[in-house]
Amino acid sequence: MVTFYSARKKLGIPSYFEQTGKRKRKSGETYSFMEYNDRYFQIIDTPDKAYFLGLLAADGNISPRLTAVRIALKEQDSLILEQFRDFLGKDSPRLKTKISKIGEKQHAPQKCLVLSKKSMVEDLLKLGITPNKSHTLKISCDLREFKKDFLRGVWDGDGSVTERRFKVTTASSEFAFQLQTWISDISNVQLPIKTELTQSGKELYSLPGYIRDAEAIKAIYGGSSLSIERKLRAYMQYWEPRR
Repeated sequence: MVTFYSARKKLGIPSYFEQTGKRKRKSGETYSFMEYNDRYFQIIDTPDKAYFLGLLAADGNISPRLTAVRIALKEQDSLILEQFRDFLGKDSPRLKTKISKIGEKQHAPQKCLVLSKKSMVEDLLKLGITPNKSHTLKISCDLREFKKDFLRGVWDGDGSVTERRFKVTTASSEFAFQLQTWISDISNVQLPIKTELTQSGKELYSLPGYIRDAEAIKAIYGGSSLSIERKLRAYMQYWEPRR
């Protein structure tokens, strides 16, 4: 069995489950297993798809074996993952609790959504969500009128909204320029791209905005119905009154 499994993986032959989303009983009978819309990202043609693509671009990942899509958020932000499940369908996988530990230090609990459908992985790969995407991320689709929704998803994942500043950070230079262009498209504000070094010497690219750039954050969060609650609350408190 182990040899067969290894050979199938090596040759890239998908399992029956990966192909159909169904399981087989010993009797040969098939049954459904976690039926949900695994082609959700086939075409980005609604605001919710653009938003969750942005959230995955920021905080999601594809497993190295290309078998699953994963996204983990702070437990306090788990409502947005439940909303994601609602869009996928009622039989989508339930959230799992994840507690990471480095040495003796235990991090705060996270909620994790794992989507193990080959078709969804393939669609996201075409859109630019790849394994180890941090430094190579580049979205390869036309976001059309849904740029603000995509940007809000990215900001919810990798951005911050405070009283004096709003900022988003990425390790991919190409993605930073994409973000800069799309922010300009929806707000006519061109945020600068600034470079900083991590402790390990790797480059990070940030796009900060201040009061003079307020139209940018207003274009991203203003009138939104889908967002992480604490980020939207910060926008409403600090930036909405400045309209």
